[in-house]
Amino acid sequence: MRTSRKKKKKANTNDRISDLPSNVIDGILANLKIRDLVRTSILSKKWRYMWTSAPHLCYDDDFFERFLRLRDPDTVVCKIIMDVLMLRNGPVCKFSIDESGYCGSLFSMENINMWIPFMSKDIKHLELETYCIPEDENKKMPDILFSFLVLVLYGAKSICLKEAKNLIDFTLKAYRTRSLIKSLPKIKKFSLGKLMQQYPYAGIPPNHVIPPYADIPPMLLTSSFSSLEYLKLEDFNFNDKEDILYVVSALKSAPRLIELIIKQRFSKVDTTQVFDLSKELKSLSCCLKLQTVKVYTGDCSQYAMSLIKSILANSPLLKILTFYFCSYHRLDSRMLLKISQDLLMMKRASPGAQVNFLHSAY
Repeated sequence: MRTSRKKKKKANTNDRISDLPSNVIDGILANLKIRDLVRTSILSKKWRYMWTSAPHLCYDDDFFERFLRLRDPDTVVCKIIMDVLMLRNGPVCKFSIDESGYCGSLFSMENINMWIPFMSKDIKHLELETYCIPEDENKKMPDILFSFLVLVLYGAKSICLKEAKNLIDFTLKAYRTRSLIKSLPKIKKFSLGKLMQQYPYAGIPPNHVIPPYADIPPMLLTSSFSSLEYLKLEDFNFNDKEDILYVVSALKSAPRLIELIIKQRFSKVDTTQVFDLSKELKSLSCCLKLQTVKVYTGDCSQYAMSLIKSILANSPLLKILTFYFCSYHRLDSRMLLKISQDLLMMKRASPGAQVNFLHSAY
C-alpha cells in the first residue's frame, strides 16, 4: 500500500509541467518555433494536442533547411504547413515565414492564398521574409484583416494591400519599390528599408545603385500618412537629395507623426554632390507634432545637420532628439566639439527639448 502511494506521488511530481497555469502554458507555446511546438505533444497525454491551439505559427530558416535536399521540397513543405493548419483547434493570431537563408522559395503566393482561410479572421500579425511575391501584378496579397505586416521581398514587382483595412503596423524591405505598392490603407506605424544584399536569384545586379526613397509612389504620402504616428527609414543616404526630399514630403504629409527614426547605411557614399535644400527645408515651417527623433549617420553630412536644424526649429512638442554618429574611425576632438556646438546653437521651437549627441567607432 505504501509502495503504490509513493509511486503515485512520484508520478505526480514528474509531471509538474502539466500543472502549470494555463496562461503560462499559452506563453510557452506562443514563443516556440513550429518544430519545437509540435514536439511538445510527446511531453504527456495532457500536452498531446495542446500545440494545436497555439496562437502563433513560426516557420523559420531551420525549418526550411531540413527539406532542401529532397527531390521535391516545395511539395513537402506546403503539405506540412497545410497539415498543421488543418489540425488547428483555435485561431491563428500570428503567422510567420522566414526563408531568407535560401535563395529561392519553397512556396508561392497561391499557397499563401490557400492557407489564409484556415487561419480565420483573428490573424493580426503576418510576417513574410521570402522570394515568393509574384511578378504578375494581377496576383494580389490575400484579402485578410491583419493589423501587423512585415514584408522582406526579393525581386518583387507589385503588391496590393487595398483590402487590409485594419493594417496599422507595416514593415517593408525591398529592392524595387516604384510599382511595388499600388495601394496602402491608413497606417500608424511604417518602417521602410532598402534591400541591399546581392541576391542573384532575385535579379539584383552586382554593384547596383541604391534606389532613393523618392522611388516610393507619391500616393503613399498623400493618401496613407494622415494617420501615421511612427516612421522609420533605414538604409538612408543623407547625400542623396531625393532621400531628404522624401523625408520632407513625409513630414508635411503626416500631421500626427510623433516618432521619426532615420538610419543611414554605414558604407561609402558619394559626397561629391552639392545641392541646395534651403527652399525645401523652409517649407517645413509648420507645427510638427514630433516628440522623439533619432538620427543615425556614419559621415559628417551637412545635409543631416540641416535636416536636424529644421526639425528642431519646427517641432514645439519635441522632447528628445538623439544624433548617433557611428563611423569606422573615431573623429578627432575638434570635429566632435564642432558638431556638439552646432547642435547646441540650433534654434529650438520646444524650450524643453533635449538634444543628445553620441559618437562611437567600430
